[in-house]
Amino acid sequence: MDTNNGLNQNSKEISDFQIKHATLNVRGINDKEKRRRIFQWCKSQNLDIIFLQETFLTAQKQTEATKDWNGYSIHEVSRSNHSNGLSILFRKHLNIEIINSHTSQDGRILLLNTKLNTEYLTLINIYGPSTNETAKKSFFNKCIKWVNEYAFDSNYLIMAGDFNCIDNQNDRYSRIIDLSSNTFKKMKNRLSLTDIWRKLHPESIAYTYIHPTDFTKQSRIDVCLLSNVLSNLVQSCEIKPAPTPDHNAVI
Repeated sequence: MDTNNGLNQNSKEISDFQIKHATLNVRGINDKEKRRRIFQWCKSQNLDIIFLQETFLTAQKQTEATKDWNGYSIHEVSRSNHSNGLSILFRKHLNIEIINSHTSQDGRILLLNTKLNTEYLTLINIYGPSTNETAKKSFFNKCIKWVNEYAFDSNYLIMAGDFNCIDNQNDRYSRIIDLSSNTFKKMKNRLSLTDIWRKLHPESIAYTYIHPTDFTKQSRIDVCLLSNVLSNLVQSCEIKPAPTPDHNAVI
C-alpha cells in the first residue's frame, strides 16, 4: 500500500515522503529456503514496512531470520513450531525509531509505537483467531482496549494482518458472515479505522485466502486498516500473489 504519509502533529500539514507497506500470512518461515524466497519477494516489491503473520519462529530461528532479513525487524516468538508468531520488517536504512513495543500473551497482537522520520506512528500486527465466534468477539474487543491503552495517538495508526473475519458478503465466496462480524465492524468504528482496499475498490471481489483444494472457502480476511486521517493520503492498495502456501499479500 502506497501512503503519502505524514501529517505533522503540530501543524497538521502533509509532508512529502511516502510509505509502502504490506501484510502477508506466511504459514511459517522457519525453513531457510522458504524464508529466503519470502524475504526476496518482499524486497522485490520495494516495501518499507512488512507485517507477517504465522511466522512460527522459535527463539533460535528468530536470530537466523533477523540476520537473513538484513534490515531492522521485530519478532513475536511463537510458542511452538506450528502456531502463531508475528513479525514486522523494515526496509534497510528506513529512518524509523522504535519507541516501545507491546505483545499480547496469546501471540496475536504486536503493537509498536514508532517515530518515522519526523512523524509518530503506531503499527499493529494482527493474527485473529479462526476458531469460534466467541473467541473472535473477545479478540476484537481486546484490540479496542489495546489501542486505547498503548497507542500514542489513534489518529496515526496502521493495523494490518490476518483478521480471520469479514463484515462484507463480497469478501467471502460463500457470502456467509458469522456473528463476530458485528464486533469486527464495531472495532473499526470505535477506532476510526478504514479498510483501505475496500475504500479504493468498493464494488470489486478479490480474495487473500485461497484454499488449496476447495475454492468455495476463498475469502478476503487479510486486511490493512488505517486511521481515517491517514486513509485520506493513500494512493493505492492492491492484492497480489506471493510465494506463500495459501495467502495473497495486500500491498
